[in-house]
Amino acid sequence: MRRHRTAIRLLKTRILYPLRAAYTSSRMAVLGARSAPRDAGQPAEGRCRGSQGAEPLGWLNPVAVVGLGALGVLALWSPPATAQTKTYGGRLSPVPITVAMQEAVAGHGSVTAVLADNRLTIEGTFEGLRSPATVARLHVAPRAIRGPAVADIMVPGATRGSFKAVVQLTEPQRQALEKSSLYIQIHSEKAPDGNLWGWLLPQEVKR
Repeated sequence: MRRHRTAIRLLKTRILYPLRAAYTSSRMAVLGARSAPRDAGQPAEGRCRGSQGAEPLGWLNPVAVVGLGALGVLALWSPPATAQTKTYGGRLSPVPITVAMQEAVAGHGSVTAVLADNRLTIEGTFEGLRSPATVARLHVAPRAIRGPAVADIMVPGATRGSFKAVVQLTEPQRQALEKSSLYIQIHSEKAPDGNLWGWLLPQEVKR
């Protein structure tokens, strides 16, 4: 908003006000020249007539003034910047388990996410589960700590596969993502409380 107000202020001081003064002066010159007497057969002072009776060169055509003003508006106006994106990613690994859960929890995978404004596009893959996956969920919590789920993500009912989802984050959720406090957790039939999980961490942009 501050950038737009500055542009409008520059537009007024550098284009519109000088434009108004130039238009008024040009109009007064046109009216004065038309009302001033001149000798028959002699062109008015300041006019340059050719074989086609060209318009006066010394006058500023009001239409041209308007055109110059439009060019000034285009020069000062710039389209709004597109939303910047940030990329996050992580590795999916087995959740902490007890000895009794070793036969139920296994596998690995990866996940990437792209944030544009508050819109988070998530893509991931997984494989090596001991039983078909049932659902993936987006959770909020610091690293290595379980937290509440804030969104469900559909996954194929198989021991391996890929998934994709778009989640509209709230402002607190977006701030949690920036603090590396959002994670993905995949559940399976034999591990309904969680099979794989991984935190979304900022990824360096390769140049």
